[in-house]
Amino acid sequence: MQNMQLLHRCRGLKGAPQILGILSRQHSTLHPAIPPKPTWSPRSHLQPTTDSSAPSLTEAEVQHLAKLAGLSIPISQIDRYVRDINDLCKMVEPIRLVDTADVEPLLSLVREYNARELALRPDVQGGAEVGLVSGRALLKSARKVDGPYYVVEK
Repeated sequence: MQNMQLLHRCRGLKGAPQILGILSRQHSTLHPAIPPKPTWSPRSHLQPTTDSSAPSLTEAEVQHLAKLAGLSIPISQIDRYVRDINDLCKMVEPIRLVDTADVEPLLSLVREYNARELALRPDVQGGAEVGLVSGRALLKSARKVDGPYYVVEK
């Protein structure tokens, strides 16, 4: 609350931008280990080659993709989108070129060793904890049952 009052007082002052900048840096919601501004750019990972084997999209193709996606790109920004999409294609090209012929595809994103370790805990047998009553034994204590089901009256 005190900071808000200070902010309102500083708006008309000559040095207000500097004070507001200091306050915003002091009371950032980010953890101190998180930099306030990006420290790198995806463009820094682009290879500066001119003849890339990555596909190059034209303005017409980008407009067609935007139409298929239900996006409306302003005409003034088409060039920027063409450049950005082509840059992304160049960035992903080295990944696409990796030889994966001898790599067996995964059936799941969870590796098998994790699935085996997590399948059953040592204190669990058959899905019920040791020493607890379960299944048909619980049905015996129900007021009303119909076969293997509990009956709940309205």
